[in-house]
Amino acid sequence: MMAKEKKNTEVKYKLDDTDIKKFGISLNLVKDTNFITFLNQFINSIPLLVVVIHPKDYSIVLANKHIANSLNISVGKLIGKNFLDFLPPGEIRQRRKTYADKTIQDKKSINLIDKRGNKYFDSKTIPVIDSEGNVIYAIAIMQDVTKKKDAQKSLADKEQLFSSMIQISQDFTYITTKKGKIIYQSPSVNKILGYTEKRIGKSILEHVHPDDFSFAKDFVEEVVSKPGISKKIVVRVKDKK
Repeated sequence: MMAKEKKNTEVKYKLDDTDIKKFGISLNLVKDTNFITFLNQFINSIPLLVVVIHPKDYSIVLANKHIANSLNISVGKLIGKNFLDFLPPGEIRQRRKTYADKTIQDKKSINLIDKRGNKYFDSKTIPVIDSEGNVIYAIAIMQDVTKKKDAQKSLADKEQLFSSMIQISQDFTYITTKKGKIIYQSPSVNKILGYTEKRIGKSILEHVHPDDFSFAKDFVEEVVSKPGISKKIVVRVKDKK
């Protein structure tokens, strides 16, 4: 008697791809057949540090070459190890566990930026959900954003320096809209000319001497029409005092 051929039942899983789209990848429902193969191909297509972990004990199920290289260990030796053991002990490890727990509990992607030594990492934990709504895996994606953070700090430092220089400078400094409306004026404008911050929102041309008004107006229009242009003019200003 021949045994009846067992029908292949299709079980589907889905990935919460809200944050994955940031990496230029969009995922649809995928078949249970060769799912691990698919997942392995997926994480190796991302040029970032990626591991797939089990939701119950955080053991590593899959890992890509990028995270293996960063840890100076082979991919094979990562499999089965507890993901949290590769994080610095203390606050960082506890925070990552808390966020991973929340991802699994809420079944939603979570973003976390943490600092490890002199480096910053943008980390995302993404749940893999089966057809019954259970989280069967979690994907942890980590990106070194140290250069971005350093650039932001450098920009903030420069802005602070620029602001400090304006505050003590005797030069008149204005920041205006494209239409010449004042949105910022340095303290020296009030100190020397007598114009208070009540002038914010008014036209910068109202500060110009009537005899130079036409010349100044042409200058403003030229600067607005040619972004990036650097040009100097000399005009007389009206002293409120």
